[in-house]
Amino acid sequence: MSITSGAEDDTVINVQVFVPELGIQKCLCVGLDEIVWDIKRKVLAALNE
Repeated sequence: MSITSGAEDDTVINVQVFVPELGIQKCLCVGLDEIVWDIKRKVLAALNE
């Protein structure tokens, strides 16, 4: 997981997911106020695309 913070907006983080076995890499913007289960659902949905 990669976390970056910038001057433009500190309410979101960038999450990078890499699954080497499948050769899949996805980047998602996630709000700091989001629930972990919602983030997990977003990650799983992104991996299915």
